[in-house]
Amino acid sequence: MVFLNIFDDSDVSAWPAKLSDSRQKYNELRDKYLVDPHALESNQNEVLFDPLTNSEDNPWSKYFSNSKLEKLINQDISRTYPDRKFFIREDVQKMMLNVLFIYAREHEEVRYKQGMHELLAPIIYTREREKLSVDEEELTNKTLGLLLDSRYVEHDSFVIFDSIMNFARRWFISLKVKKEDHSSDLPDVRETINCN
Repeated sequence: MVFLNIFDDSDVSAWPAKLSDSRQKYNELRDKYLVDPHALESNQNEVLFDPLTNSEDNPWSKYFSNSKLEKLINQDISRTYPDRKFFIREDVQKMMLNVLFIYAREHEEVRYKQGMHELLAPIIYTREREKLSVDEEELTNKTLGLLLDSRYVEHDSFVIFDSIMNFARRWFISLKVKKEDHSSDLPDVRETINCN
């Protein structure tokens, strides 16, 4: 996390607070984007909770919209290193789905694109392999225990993935340019062939 400038390496004492903030923000994103109308109280407003009501505030509309994106992401996740037992584990695939889904919803200008799962896979693999089951009384290095807390593999993977995507996002943004807008900038293939 230091090499990605998520943490300032000169002030290790600030890491716990920064880590806590990033994990709390991820929890808030989960609450915002991972909508399950089955788990919500439907007695608040029967019209709002009607699966046939088409409204932005309707959790069912969000749920149906989310399921399309989840299906798209799951297609790629199921192809992620299928020969490795780690990546076919249901809990790992769920973590990958959550991280990629939340990233796509939080960054609508990028959304989800094929290949993002390949960037996320080594992050989750490494974070999962380095996790510690934290028993604070037994830990001699509290900061290390906090950094590698097994309860936050998904949270930390999202933060690392998001940081990498700050750079890599340009590889995934679709630029829709009309032919006439850029045709004069590119050499004519026929001219190139005739010159050689």
